[in-house]
Amino acid sequence: MVYNEELKKEIPEWWKVDNLWSLIIEKEKSKIKAWDAADWDYPFFTSGDEILTYNSSLINWKNCYLNTGWNAWIKYFSRDCSYSTDTWCITSNKNYEEFLYLYLNSIIEIINKNYFAWSWLRHLQKESLKNIRIIIPDEATIAKFSNVVSPMFDFISGNYFETKRLKNLKNSLLPLLINGQLS
Repeated sequence: MVYNEELKKEIPEWWKVDNLWSLIIEKEKSKIKAWDAADWDYPFFTSGDEILTYNSSLINWKNCYLNTGWNAWIKYFSRDCSYSTDTWCITSNKNYEEFLYLYLNSIIEIINKNYFAWSWLRHLQKESLKNIRIIIPDEATIAKFSNVVSPMFDFISGNYFETKRLKNLKNSLLPLLINGQLS
């Protein structure tokens, strides 16, 4: 451990303190409106906690999806999906994707309280949020961390499709059961 003068506390020797933006890779702003969602194949991230669907994939890989309006919801998905204009899509590099998601979720109350400003609608202040100072693990530590958590996050993302398949199966079988066509 080494003493960090800025934080006034000890941190692991090879870790560093930097702005959140040093981890963030911003994805292109979507042109898809939330009301364009329908019952399609691809997860569609928009404001709120619900995941809608869309007819094509806009992006893939490991991404975080943050609401930009009203309050903070932070979602993570590691497969093909789409997102709406009211969603800020970010990722990271060098295995920091899950770390970024978990860190943002750990400060969600701080984000809600300090990084949403009022105009006619509370709106996420991205530039201010990117300037948060954080402790960043070294690449060797994050590689070990990622080796453990990445398969879990991939499994969770895969569960989305299994849940959708089972929901469709239920919706097709339930009317048959109610009408006595199944026993």
